[in-house]
Amino acid sequence: MLIGWTCTNQTKTEDVVKLSDKTTAQYCKDGVNGDKVWHYKIKQFGHRFPHKENGTGINSVKEIWRFFKKVNVSDE
Repeated sequence: MLIGWTCTNQTKTEDVVKLSDKTTAQYCKDGVNGDKVWHYKIKQFGHRFPHKENGTGINSVKEIWRFFKKVNVSDE
């Protein structure tokens, strides 16, 4: 899935950050029109909602807002 999004957005650089023993974040950037792809991989977690109290090292709500508050939507 990550490869598909990074190819579509033509990102050129990638930062990999270990957030906890379970969670790794990949921040792909410098894509077309400044596009970015953020990917979080959580080992052995299933389809639960990640938050700091369950050992994932992230607060999902804050991360979702951090990503989308940078999106500029304009009427053309």
